[in-house]
Amino acid sequence: MINMKFRIQDHPELYALAKEWGEKANKYGDKGSCVRGAGFSFKWKGKTAFLSPICHTQGSLSWEHCKEEIESKLKELGATDIDYKWGMMD
Repeated sequence: MINMKFRIQDHPELYALAKEWGEKANKYGDKGSCVRGAGFSFKWKGKTAFLSPICHTQGSLSWEHCKEEIESKLKELGATDIDYKWGMMD
């Protein structure tokens, strides 16, 4: 279960990664099926967290093209139990 009290905005390194991911998605363009709720579920300092791109796009291909890079960066930041959630088609 995702901890709704955990806010990415309260963790500057995670917030910066969500913004970086979003910038890559926006630059790639709005492509693919409209999907909601996609992103990474992971453990961060003992708490369950969720990271999605901060972007203007809704097409899944927009952020999926670089998800491996973002996952690697999450690992570098110390995230564990990382699981990508594909979201739901809208």
